Amino acid sequence: MNAALDIMQRNSINRYKIDWPSFRAAAVARISKAVTTRDTYESLRATIAALDDHHSFFVEPTSGSSQSDMGEQSGVGAAIASDPAGQVLTGAIGYIWLPNFSGSGAAATAFGDQAQNVIRELDPYVRCGWIVDLRSNPGGNMWPMIAGVGPVLGEGVVGAFVDPDSNRTTWFYRGGIAGVVIAGREFVNQQVTGQAYRLLRPDPPVAVLHGKSTASSGEAVAVAFRGRPLTRSFGQPTSGLSTVNASFQLKDGAALVLTVATDVDRTGVIYGGALEPDETTARQAINPNLIQDYEAQAAIAWLKRQAAYSA
Repeated sequence: MNAALDIMQRNSINRYKIDWPSFRAAAVARISKAVTTRDTYESLRATIAALDDHHSFFVEPTSGSSQSDMGEQSGVGAAIASDPAGQVLTGAIGYIWLPNFSGSGAAATAFGDQAQNVIRELDPYVRCGWIVDLRSNPGGNMWPMIAGVGPVLGEGVVGAFVDPDSNRTTWFYRGGIAGVVIAGREFVNQQVTGQAYRLLRPDPPVAVLHGKSTASSGEAVAVAFRGRPLTRSFGQPTSGLSTVNASFQLKDGAALVLTVATDVDRTGVIYGGALEPDETTARQAINPNLIQDYEAQAAIAWLKRQAAYSA
């Protein structure tokens, strides 16, 4: 418990808001009857909840989770939901469904590759802009998502994390690579296979759909589109977890996955809570038939009004 408290005090996003002597005393009191290390686990969960960031969580050793990259652990969306998919809508509009993904390695590369393949297949038929649907994206590993949707997102700085000491970790997408810049050095977090796809019509209008199920790294992808020219969001407010987690392993193999920083868009707007859409639409279930999906239709109507639209 003391080791965990030391990690929390050094790294929690709320570290300057907490009365640590009282917090530590309450945490130690919770384990007064503990005999083994495992006996502390429920107390650790209660202690993490007391951090009051709504995103941190505890992982027991048997869960096999020890990922530490920023943006990797979300606390939601514990598995691959599905592969990215898309279609061309009436009016020569490209539609991309970008689900959640949790994992790394070859599976992460395959996810990013699939998203770019969808864009590559649709692009010759798209003249009027794109819809990126994040409504079924509760988070996971943001980097395959950014790498995959990168051709539509566009190249350059797309956002950042900021910690309580005002240190910024910048996100970028370039040539199939999604990564971060720390102290002037670039680090590759995800890269697609082979040559990255580039749109035939660069810098198109983009409509982003999000809602209450859009969370954590799903929200980070939505933040990456914030401040982008010719971009508008539709739907409902997101879950409110626009923060980043990092994993810290304890000596028995358990891990604290702590919220350590807040998402920032490319213009410098700091989030941390729910993202409000530019255009709020009537709350409804997602309709697989996009002709009858109110939020998709609102996005289509906006795209048709942009200069790039041609019937």
